[in-house]
Amino acid sequence: MSYGLAIKESGALDFVPLGGLVHRLDPVIIPFRKARECEIHVSGGEFNVAANLADCFGLQTGIVSAMVKYPIGDLVAERVRAMGVKPFYKMFQHNGVTGPNSATVYSDRAYGVSRN
Repeated sequence: MSYGLAIKESGALDFVPLGGLVHRLDPVIIPFRKARECEIHVSGGEFNVAANLADCFGLQTGIVSAMVKYPIGDLVAERVRAMGVKPFYKMFQHNGVTGPNSATVYSDRAYGVSRN
């Protein structure tokens, strides 16, 4: 079936989404209000798909995203590479104070967001 797209059968990558990358802070089963430490996970809807296709099924995947040049950006970029995903970044310089910044998500697995 023709969709009007000239897609080569022999492409270098099997899957390349466009989407944001975030770093998620997760205190595991301790509510944030009581946590003294947390784990850091890199995620993002599109990245999660690319990472799992690469890790579970051995597909060649990539991600197109923004990336900030600062230590947290380095951490995010390292985790993308570790999952076997080829990055294509539009780089932004951090100004040392206010950003731009990578998005941070606080995720406590519903063990204590509220004080109830």
